[in-house]
Amino acid sequence: MSQTPQVKIEKEEKLEAKLIKEVEEELIEVKKGKAFGRLFNYILAYKGRVIFVIIMVFLSAVCQALIPYFLGLGVDKFVELVNFGTGGDQIILYSIVMAGLALGFSLTRWIYIHQMSIISQKAMYSLRKDLFNHIQTLSLRFYDKQPVGELMSRVVNDIEAINQFLSDGIYQLFQALFTIGIIAAIMLIINIWLALAVLVTLPLMIFMIYINNKYARIAYTTLQEELGSMNGFMEETISGSKTIKAYQLEEIAMERFDDVSDKVRKVDARANFLGLIIFPTTILITTIDLAIVGMVGGWFIAALSVGTVVTFLSYARQFAQPMSQISQIYSWLLSAIAGASRVFEILDAKPQIVDKLNAPPIEVKDGHVEFEHVDFSYVPGIQILYDNTFKALPGQKIGLCGPTGAGKSTIINLLTRFYDVQNGDISIDDQSIYDIKQDSLRKSCGIVLQVPYLFSESIMYNLRYGKLDATDEECVEAAKMAFAHDFIMRLPQGYDTPLSEGGGNLSQGQGQLLTIARAFLANPNILVLDEATSSVDTRTEKNIQTALARLMSGRTSFVIAHRLSTIADSDNILALDHGRIVDWGPHEKLLEEKGFYYRLWMSQFKEELMKEKEEMKKAKQETS
Repeated sequence: MSQTPQVKIEKEEKLEAKLIKEVEEELIEVKKGKAFGRLFNYILAYKGRVIFVIIMVFLSAVCQALIPYFLGLGVDKFVELVNFGTGGDQIILYSIVMAGLALGFSLTRWIYIHQMSIISQKAMYSLRKDLFNHIQTLSLRFYDKQPVGELMSRVVNDIEAINQFLSDGIYQLFQALFTIGIIAAIMLIINIWLALAVLVTLPLMIFMIYINNKYARIAYTTLQEELGSMNGFMEETISGSKTIKAYQLEEIAMERFDDVSDKVRKVDARANFLGLIIFPTTILITTIDLAIVGMVGGWFIAALSVGTVVTFLSYARQFAQPMSQISQIYSWLLSAIAGASRVFEILDAKPQIVDKLNAPPIEVKDGHVEFEHVDFSYVPGIQILYDNTFKALPGQKIGLCGPTGAGKSTIINLLTRFYDVQNGDISIDDQSIYDIKQDSLRKSCGIVLQVPYLFSESIMYNLRYGKLDATDEECVEAAKMAFAHDFIMRLPQGYDTPLSEGGGNLSQGQGQLLTIARAFLANPNILVLDEATSSVDTRTEKNIQTALARLMSGRTSFVIAHRLSTIADSDNILALDHGRIVDWGPHEKLLEEKGFYYRLWMSQFKEELMKEKEEMKKAKQETS
């Protein structure tokens, strides 16, 4: 019976999806292989030490492998001593040799473990440094797509997984391989049949490790991903704790965390089960191997000495130990490869904002800023700004207003080149900001953001973010200019008072005053204020406005404000709506035109009148 066209199409789509999935899996495996190779480059940077470690591991394995051999010789001499009364001197000699081999084994083992710890920690230092330094170079678009918790998981959990393998796994792997090779060689030299009896279970052991690898690799990769998701959720929940409490969502947060944590538990249990199950499996196979050696030894007992059988029984037990080690190392290796692929994924991320080759630093003389036909999108296909064109003459104060999402902060992000435009150009003093160095541009622009961010250091340390080489006197003067000095001096340790993360032990208004003080200290050519006074009371705002007027004098300034009264004195006001400049000009002119800005002003003015009436009504009710 012939198939319908629809059935054929569905089958073709399923086949295509399967092929795509297989290709993606192959690419992932190739990617992991490359990541593992790159990881080893950090170890090979210390090639001389690595070679020395390998030599020590080899000598240690030789010492360990020879002990059973001399033990067998000693047993034979002991039998000879019991039966014939000879061989006592050889027993003492073999005992001394075994003691020397045990000492050599311990000494070489101590040396290579110590050296490997130095190598691994140096390698981890270089990797952590490269990762952290590279993260600092990435553009804001990277952070827009990368949850902070997920990023922290890669920096902490994935690095720790790599560290475990580099610190313990590498030397144990060499030790296991050398031990297996040396023991196999000695056994084959002594007696080929007993050697084959010991080695007969080797293919079974390798097969078990292969099967375990097939499923454990997927489990460990999934575990690293789930840990990243859980850390991302925890970071987001802790950062948004105020919002969660405000909306009484603690139970919902706990339920969601329970779900996320339960996924990690299940994946972790599966990964650990697959990683650990190989150990009891090797013990079982070793026991079988001992039985086989005993049976073969029994068959050839007439042609074998007691010492030889004892030697091979010792080798059979020793042979299982490195195989068990390899299974443990393999689980560490899987975690390290999964972690390395995630770490190198970040290291391979390219900054989207890059300087042109040999770009000069910007030279701001007047502060003439010009936007020319600027289009911009944060996400492809969703445009934020449309054909924005305007000029800010030297020393002018430009007010930016408009409803939420109109594009006010986006203009500031583009001016400071946190993002690049899709079309158009932005210039300062006839220098395109895309032709000069980013760091010089940002040094020329002082920014006070709407939400202040303070580091968990002293107040003096936080102030110096505005100018790293500032003296204490300069910091104090900047704090006075921002009206922050008085509240700082009321703190327990004054300017040496340590702040909690994000400045949590200060009010938001006090935190804002400190960030304004930073701007005073930086003394920039161009000033950007993004709702800089939104978190302070009216009285403090008036004081700050006075100080900011002093700071903005002679500088080109951009002031974003929802309260239009704070930008009414601007030389020009730029009113935005849905990413378009709909009004441009001084406050009085825009009011006369009765356009978009006029409607914003009147709606806000009415709201203020309503608030005043409500306050007056409450005051009358309280007095009555």
